[in-house]
Amino acid sequence: MSRTPTSGIDYTSRDYEGFRQMMLAELGIKMPEYTDHSQTDAGIVILELTAKGLDILSYYADIIANETLLPTCKRRDSANTWCTILSYVPRNATPSRIMQVFVLTGAKNEKTVIPAGTYVKTKQTSTEAEIVFETEEDLVIPAGKLGNETDANGNYLYTVSAVQGTRVEGELVGSSSGVANQKFVLTYSPVIVESVEVLINEGAGFEPWSRVDNFVDSGPESKHFVLTVTNNDEAVIQFGDGVLGKIPTKFEQGIFANYRVGGGTQGNVGANKVIVMETNLAAVDSTFNPESVYEKGKDKESIDEIKVNAPRYSGLKWGALTLQDFADVVLLNFNEVIFANSERDTEDIDSIHIYMLTDEGAVVNETLMAELTEFFDENGEGRKIVGANKVYLEPAVLVPQDLEANLIVKDRYSRSKVQEQITALIEDFFALGNYPFNQELSLSELAANVMNPENAISGIKSFYFTSPAEPVLTPTASQIFTLGNLTIHASG
Repeated sequence: MSRTPTSGIDYTSRDYEGFRQMMLAELGIKMPEYTDHSQTDAGIVILELTAKGLDILSYYADIIANETLLPTCKRRDSANTWCTILSYVPRNATPSRIMQVFVLTGAKNEKTVIPAGTYVKTKQTSTEAEIVFETEEDLVIPAGKLGNETDANGNYLYTVSAVQGTRVEGELVGSSSGVANQKFVLTYSPVIVESVEVLINEGAGFEPWSRVDNFVDSGPESKHFVLTVTNNDEAVIQFGDGVLGKIPTKFEQGIFANYRVGGGTQGNVGANKVIVMETNLAAVDSTFNPESVYEKGKDKESIDEIKVNAPRYSGLKWGALTLQDFADVVLLNFNEVIFANSERDTEDIDSIHIYMLTDEGAVVNETLMAELTEFFDENGEGRKIVGANKVYLEPAVLVPQDLEANLIVKDRYSRSKVQEQITALIEDFFALGNYPFNQELSLSELAANVMNPENAISGIKSFYFTSPAEPVLTPTASQIFTLGNLTIHASG
């Protein structure tokens, strides 16, 4: 005889106390004579231990359930699984590049060659780790020159490009076992994904295999591999299953890799920071980078960014359809753009204005503008963008807001210190890259945020804005609010 189904279960009771109370209530129904609910009673001890066990199981069940959904996952491998499903490739860390000058110990009678692969680095301090760069090509300093000569405009005549990071060559990755979906972890991290070269020996010598985003277009004999980055920046190489992507033939110690380690915003150094020789060259007296990086390094895409960009990419596979799609297309394809917003032209409804805030601020440099223009050109990549007559590309309009506020400080607190903390919080709120398009400025909400205990500003008795008079300020489609003059009248 089958058991009668249980009904009336409250599935929101998922913690210790909820389970305990639910079991006590059921105990009262099943055994009304059981009235001793003291903590020393053996039955209650068993009941409470069961509640504790259920609480732990509920905790793990929630974690597992959260990892199965992109909006709630916290692990990068879970996010990567969703990226595979949505055919989205997360942005990986990229290295920065500088122009480097080498100064010789003295002028030579013949040309001096600074070989490609020369390492230079920043000076290590107690608070900053050294950042290593490697020259990308030979630098030739002519006979009779020191290497630090400049033209009439002060530009150095003999410079060479150097890329952030160090090389790892000939690393033995492992041996193929001949099974499907083999995975291998590279030894060093963080890996610059674009630099990875995989060489495989299947018995006839080493041959390079190609990196692909996924195996969707790979056949049984396609010599492809996929590379993913884990939570702790480990780079994992994966091969195919024999149907989608070739399985490397079983061969002892037949998989090697070359790659670079580095990348990210840590390499975005200022001028005259790369001044230490890592590679010893007898002819070189000193070295320096006369300017800051000419190509900025990027950090890998965060999980929070993936949660936004992966679904956005999925919706844009076949072009931009809605007005917001046009801004999203820019955000997905141009890493230099932090925020983008779009609106229809007031006179030509089929034309679109796209406003952008870049990592340089409210500026779209010539190189980026040329790339954007080509992207939206009807004869280029932009022909996939439908629904627009003409696309106007414009920088954001930064609108400074002058704010005035009254602050009353509690007794025994320093007014200047409290005021300094509030100023820092408001400046961060309006910092470039924090304040987006389409965000109204509610002064009451900003004041409430200042007083929020989570911000750990102690000593505020009262804080409110007195100017501007409007309680809510609304930007236009092209505008982003920034902080102008901030005046805080402190008392107490």
